[in-house]
Amino acid sequence: GHDRGRNVHLWGLVVDRFAAMVIMPLDVIRTRLVSQDPGRGYRNAGQGLLLIYRQEGVRGLYRGIGPAMLQIAPLTGGQFMFYNLFGSVAKRVHGLPTEAQLPPGELFVCGGLAGLCTKLLVYPLDLAKKRLQIQGFAGSRQTFGEHFVCRHMFHCLAQVGRREGMRGLYKGLLPSLLKAGFTSAFYFTIYDTLLVLFNSQSNV
Repeated sequence: GHDRGRNVHLWGLVVDRFAAMVIMPLDVIRTRLVSQDPGRGYRNAGQGLLLIYRQEGVRGLYRGIGPAMLQIAPLTGGQFMFYNLFGSVAKRVHGLPTEAQLPPGELFVCGGLAGLCTKLLVYPLDLAKKRLQIQGFAGSRQTFGEHFVCRHMFHCLAQVGRREGMRGLYKGLLPSLLKAGFTSAFYFTIYDTLLVLFNSQSNV
């Protein structure tokens, strides 16, 4: 049981990393399309990906891959850890046994809190990823003031911390927290509800 759970978790990390590698160019072009000036930059995602490849090579399509990869393990493991923690607390509060199933409303709350806590932990990495994705794109962002320049993830985090303080490492946190909280809440609620449903049907 324990070994099987560990193997499932490890394979999950492998799959998540592979998926991150595949979709990384789409993440880069999304960040650039959102941050470019009107009338500058790329006309659409397809043209943008082609231009990035021609002008910056494969490296340009994978800017920010370091912090993106580093986020995966704490995001995956952290969500389940916090979800189980909050679920255990809720069961103790209601005097329920460990194997009992919480109602959907409480699953939703536990899942949401798990998403919030995990996002708080990894958010500076997410910020570094987005800052790295706009490197080499200064010409299309003239109205955004001084262009932030950094060489790699550690340099990026150090620059943000030195110039903007700890607060700078958490710029844009609120919408990211809301997204992470609701995504995690729906995920765990649907997952646990369907799991109980399938188990009950298999035992019939």
